Amino acid sequence: MGRKKCSDDNGGKKKRKAVRSTIDLKKKIIAKFEAGTRVADLVKEFEMPRTTIASIIKKKDAIKSAEVAQGVTILCF
Repeated sequence: MGRKKCSDDNGGKKKRKAVRSTIDLKKKIIAKFEAGTRVADLVKEFEMPRTTIASIIKKKDAIKSAEVAQGVTILCF
């Protein structure tokens, strides 16, 4: 039986960097989406996973109505 592969080896795939999105950034994403920008274009522009962009758009009513201090990243619904 051979040696196990190192845990750092992920099959040659790039590991995506975790991004903390501020409410302000989320509002910009929503504004661009409502202006007609496709989700695929938003993914490339903001370098975020498609599922993250979709989640932001799904919760757009709560995000748009949020009045928070600058730099806040988390909303509790």
